[in-house]
Parts: sequence; C-alpha cells; structure tokens
Amino acid sequence: MLYLRDVGLSSAVVTAMLNHDTTLRNQGPPDSNVAPPPAQEPAPPEPEAPPVYATTPPPEVNYFYNDLSPYGTWVQLDGVGWCWQPRVVSINRGWRPYCDSGHWVNSDCGWYWQSDYSWGWAPFHYGRWQLHQRCGWVWTPDTIWSPAWVIWRSSGDYCGWAPVPPHAVFDVGFGWRFNGVRVGLNFDFGLRPDHFTFVAFRDFTHRDLGHRHLATTEVTRVYNHTTVINNYTANNRVIVNRGIPVERVSAATHSEIRRVAIRDTPDVRGSTTRTRGIENGTPVIYRQQLHKPAGSINVVAQKVDDHHPVIHHSTITATRNVPTGTFTAPRSPVGSSSTVPRSEIERRSGGSDFSRPRTYLQSPPTPSTSRSRDTFNSVPRGNGWNGTTLRSSPTPQTTFGERDTPRQVPRVYSPKGYERSMESRPMVRPESRQSAPSMPQSSGRRDFDSRTRGGF
Repeated sequence: MLYLRDVGLSSAVVTAMLNHDTTLRNQGPPDSNVAPPPAQEPAPPEPEAPPVYATTPPPEVNYFYNDLSPYGTWVQLDGVGWCWQPRVVSINRGWRPYCDSGHWVNSDCGWYWQSDYSWGWAPFHYGRWQLHQRCGWVWTPDTIWSPAWVIWRSSGDYCGWAPVPPHAVFDVGFGWRFNGVRVGLNFDFGLRPDHFTFVAFRDFTHRDLGHRHLATTEVTRVYNHTTVINNYTANNRVIVNRGIPVERVSAATHSEIRRVAIRDTPDVRGSTTRTRGIENGTPVIYRQQLHKPAGSINVVAQKVDDHHPVIHHSTITATRNVPTGTFTAPRSPVGSSSTVPRSEIERRSGGSDFSRPRTYLQSPPTPSTSRSRDTFNSVPRGNGWNGTTLRSSPTPQTTFGERDTPRQVPRVYSPKGYERSMESRPMVRPESRQSAPSMPQSSGRRDFDSRTRGGF
C-alpha cells in the first residue's frame, strides 16, 4: 500500500482495491459447475519506436539513481539534461511538487517541506524542479541541501511558492546567481503563474494542500498582485529559507506555529532511517545525508527528444493470488542490485494469513533481450503481503522470492532509507564552501514512523 501511494495512486483508489478484495474474500471459492466466460483476446498494441538510452550521467546522478529508480524514470531530456520524473506525474497529470502529499513545517532552517512520499527526502531538499512543456514536471539532481528549494510570493490574504528552476544557485555570502549571472533579491527567475501554488494564509499549514490551493483560473489574478520573496540566508553555512513570515501565518491560522529542529540522520549502516523524533522532549526532523555509491553502478536514462518525445514509465499489470509473495521494484533497464528491506509499517504488523484471497500486482514474464543489462533488486514483503512486480520497457526484471517463513526477515526498514555506503561525499559546493549542519545527537531519541502525522 505504501508503494502504491508512492507511485501516485490516490487514497480513494487504494481503498477501492481493498474493498474489492474484501468482496472477493466474502464470495468464497468460485463455483466449479459454472463455465467461465470466454476469454477475449486483447487488441494488439500499436507499434512504436523503442526507447533509446544514454549511459554517461553527470556525477550528481549517482547519489540518487538507485534510491529514486523504483519510484520513477530517469531520462536525458533534450534541453534539460539528466533528470528524473516520478511515476505519479504519469498517473496524475495535475500533480505538482511542493503541493501534493506533504505540508509545511516551521524549522530552525526556515519553512521545511515535510513530504509524505518515501522518496521525498531527495527531490524536495536537493536539486531543482522544472516544468517541461511536453513532459511535465521533472527533477534535476544536485547535492546542496535546503529545507525547501522554492521562491515565495505574497499579497493580501494569499501566499504562494514555486520550485527554484535549474541553473539557479545560491552561494553563501554572495547571494543568487542565475545562468552564471548574479541577480538581486527581487529577481523572479522567469517563473510563470502556472509554476506557482497559491493558498490562503489560513490554509498554509494544512496537511492537504493538494485540495486547498487556488484553481488555475484564479492563480493569474492573484499572481499579478504579489511580490517576490527569495530571502535565502545561511546559518553556519547551512541554507535557511524563511520565506513567508511566521507571524503572518500564525495570525491567519489563529494558532501557535511551533519551531522544529533539523538534525542529521545518524550515519549507522543498516539502521532504520528516521524522519522525525524527539530530543530532550522537543520534536526534531532528521535530514537524510548523501553517501557516495559503493562501487560502480550501471546508470542509464531514456533519451527524450523530438524523435522520442514521450517518457516511458514501466507498466503495472494486476493478477490475483501470487503464490511466491515477491516484490520487484521497477528499475531503469541497467543497474546494480541492492536489496531494499521491508518497510517499518510491515515490520510492526503482526501475524500472517496466506489462505485469504487477495488482489496483487504482478507483470507477465517477458523474454530477456540483453545479457549486459542486469536484473534488479526485489523488495521482500513479509507477513503474508504479496507485493508488486513491475517491469521496465524494453528490458524485463527478475523477481526474487522471499523465504517461506515470513517472520525470518534479515533486517527492518523505514521506506525513506536504503542501505548505503559508509563513505560519504562532502556536501560542499566549490563556489560556496557550504557544508551540512553538524549538531549533537541525544541519547533520548525516540523513533517515529515515517507515516506518523501527529505532533508536528
């Protein structure tokens, strides 16, 4: 269920699937005396040119490639370069970053975007988003962290924000540069009204901004009466994005806006990645650190240009009663295997029942087309939950089964973290000499589930 949400299925669709599963379970086994309806042969698909792949990524891609591949597709987009698009864009064409499945949190580094996606630790705090005219929203990687890479606007009862575009760089001590040219605090980076998400101040801290933001027909009217706010600063060489004044939000919401501290995630190999917790009785947010990939990985991306204008996401095909209980996360056609442990929520769920009919997702087997392209890792799913097998076009993936005993799982995991190398890359841009915040850790830390919504 967590994975289905991460790839863009709405709560209503997931609920409908569960209700359908309950209906099938209550119906019991099918009557053997009733002849099944005749099978209808599907119409042959229209032929299309197969995707073409690039294999020479910029260095920044290696830090995110394996972690983001299960949730989207890497592409080399003409005019943009190497970038990544989440699968949710292909499912929900109205999706936009810093809007759906997340909310704003007041932190000691400014307004922090708390994403509900398992992959949200990367694209909302590193890199840049761009709205491509043909392909929609895509993300270009970078290694400099921020609580949220957005530009703000406000006027009257409304405020808005838009992702900082590519080629916009903030240098600690020097300010903003765009396409290599230094710009002032009132520079708008060429962002149009359709880049912005606008809400009323009273809704700014709401946890469902996807249903609270202004309609497209109203955005332009509000945008024309707003002014730019891009007052980024630095605290001990750490990016701080104050944006909208906290006092203004507190007055509009008639509530106290608590401040949450940002701390680095403990760098312990094999440990569960935490996104929230408690230190000395106060809530904190743990920031995911970047690590240099262990060894070499085969990195590829679809080439998207005038000859291949469409981003091809891997397909999902539904089946029932998968006996092996396996799950394969979608990957790019070439890559290195890296076992993704099961989620924290699955760890906490108790018991299993393999006898109940359930609805699962699995793709049909396809012949191998290339020996040089590796198969990809699987996500073991315990406690009787059979997962999803997804295949990327054009090269299939191999599904690895889990042990017969669902409780014999080697490790536990929260979906926001993967096993990484202990060797880390310095988070410093040469021109800014910016480094990650280093803060003391408390022994009184208490784990929070990545899906916990209470508290802050």
